[in-house]
Amino acid sequence: MLPAFGFREREHTADWELEVWAPDFPGLLEQSARGMYALSGLRLQTGSRQSRSISLHGEDKESCWYAF
Repeated sequence: MLPAFGFREREHTADWELEVWAPDFPGLLEQSARGMYALSGLRLQTGSRQSRSISLHGEDKESCWYAF
């Protein structure tokens, strides 16, 4: 059984591919970002964090997620 949120790399011949899941759209965006950081070899530091707001515009959630 999968946890409520997360990501995992999927085999792909040319590019990176992630499978991402979360209970809501903001969580899906967060897991997408975390997955791309992991595939890039970057590590998120522990401790204090900065917060940023973003605006996404698209015809539907899928197009917003793609733009993200």
